[in-house]
Amino acid sequence: MNFKKYMRLKNDSPPNDELSKEERELFETLLPRLEEKKAGNAYANRSFLQWFTPVASVLCAVAVVMVCMFATRKPDEILYKDEYITSREVTVAQMQDDITYFDVNFEVLSELQINLYYDTKSNDDLYYRATAIDVKSSLKIVVVINENYTYNADFKVEMVTEQLTDYTVNYGKESDRSKTYINYQGWIEKGTEILYFDYMQKPAMGDEAFFATVQQIVRVK
Repeated sequence: MNFKKYMRLKNDSPPNDELSKEERELFETLLPRLEEKKAGNAYANRSFLQWFTPVASVLCAVAVVMVCMFATRKPDEILYKDEYITSREVTVAQMQDDITYFDVNFEVLSELQINLYYDTKSNDDLYYRATAIDVKSSLKIVVVINENYTYNADFKVEMVTEQLTDYTVNYGKESDRSKTYINYQGWIEKGTEILYFDYMQKPAMGDEAFFATVQQIVRVK
């Protein structure tokens, strides 16, 4: 029997009197096979959808994240990688000349060490780090001079703000159980520069003494 005729007969459900005996027997023989094939195709389609749907969802999520990353990134933003950042020791005069908005009074600090951190691939200067330690207290200052660089201060104290004469200081503090010292952490922002500090006040004299120390050391140009 012609296959097209068979499909027409199958789809149109012809009455039995239109078929010869041989055609009817062939039709009844092929019908189970056709039904089995249709069932297999339906299962394959369901299996494909069950596999494709979660994969498509994951791909869509990744695409959304990538679009958001590039959409929120500034056109001129530069990504500096830690593995390419190194430092060299510099003088007080070099740091003071390079800083635009802050004037750090190093005369009141002892055992001072200053390093300039820069990116070895672009040769861009990123920030200065000054460390001073004496018997009574210790002070670490980081001045970020590159506005395209984000310094990870990693503060773990709750921050508050205090308006001082020339700037606003954002700071948090913690002390030991005996309150023999107070550790202050925070930052001051001026123009395109940010100055981070980590100051241990020993003996513990409180916030007013801390504000006086900050203003004595960190001034603006």
